[in-house]
Amino acid sequence: MPVYGHTNRIGSMETATFKFKVALLGEGGVGKTSLVRRYVLNEFDDKYLVTIGAKTSSKVVRLETEQGQEIECHLQVWDVMGQRHFKNLQKNFVKGAQGGIIVSDLTRPDTMKDTENWSEMLFGVTGPIPLVYAVNKCDLLKGSPFKKETLDDILASNKGLIFATSAKTGENVEAMFFRIAQLLCENALGTKITEPTPPSA
Repeated sequence: MPVYGHTNRIGSMETATFKFKVALLGEGGVGKTSLVRRYVLNEFDDKYLVTIGAKTSSKVVRLETEQGQEIECHLQVWDVMGQRHFKNLQKNFVKGAQGGIIVSDLTRPDTMKDTENWSEMLFGVTGPIPLVYAVNKCDLLKGSPFKKETLDDILASNKGLIFATSAKTGENVEAMFFRIAQLLCENALGTKITEPTPPSA
């Protein structure tokens, strides 16, 4: 359930407002904090700062249903530390999450393999919830072990659920957060969201 949800009527226009907790998960160093910084502040800093515990950020996403109802979706993003030896703390931080984003690093194949472990941990705490994936640092594709064709195949077979992102350039960052907001609101309202996916950068 949303943290809160209500409907305001202004004249003939009806607006639904929701607030959702979204858990941002992935191994340390994959760029979770940088993705949030790019999304919320439109900034990038290549200095690596270890997240201790969890950091929270928020942003409003405006959507519309196919019936014309306007939606104000407040995303509260919990950037959870990625160090493996803090699993119990990580489970505490994801409690109450209505959605999740799991981030891997295109230049580190092990982090891509670990996405299943992160989703199992998340679902073990929350049950099945809307989830999307970010293959981050796609601006470094030339230096990664993955060929572009391989990445294209992964994205094509999971369209709308896996995004090749770059916190540095902003590629697909907005689209990824928009998608999780879309899924959460569709679940809450039981109807499709017609607002098109925004530009990737």
